[in-house]
Amino acid sequence: MLVQLSYGFLTGSLGLLSDSIHMFFDCLALVVGLCAAVMSKWPPSARFPYGYGKVDTLSGFANGVFLMIISIEIIYEAVERLSSGSQVNRIGELLVVSIAGLLVNLVGILAFDHGHAHGHDHGHHGHSHGNENMHGIFLHILADTLGSVAVVISTVLVHYSGWAGYSARE
Repeated sequence: MLVQLSYGFLTGSLGLLSDSIHMFFDCLALVVGLCAAVMSKWPPSARFPYGYGKVDTLSGFANGVFLMIISIEIIYEAVERLSSGSQVNRIGELLVVSIAGLLVNLVGILAFDHGHAHGHDHGHHGHSHGNENMHGIFLHILADTLGSVAVVISTVLVHYSGWAGYSARE
């Protein structure tokens, strides 16, 4: 995350900057989610007579709001860069860091898929058994990986075309 952020500023790549910010919010979401999971198990109190069961739902909502705010800022920055024509520097280093980020996400998918693949009962019978959360996590990791693929592709396009607009679109 810090390497991507540093190289994002160094090279002027909005793709790396947005990926590092997104990774920061992923880490923050994990911490908030862990705290919420612990709090949701707390017993009811005088102040909260119905317990803390909805804390994890509230934390998911808060994380979603934070991601939407950051997404709006990234869209604004991308439009500004497209209109002003910013320059991306140090393409070779940018490509190395972009590929490293992609590899980290691929390792995450493989690790998740390995841990998620065991013990499946493929006899589906119309109702769920609490796997929506795991499915959501997998989709999130997949989306992060596709974002990393987009950063690598935009870096290659900037390198071969010389136009920095590809990097600004992410």
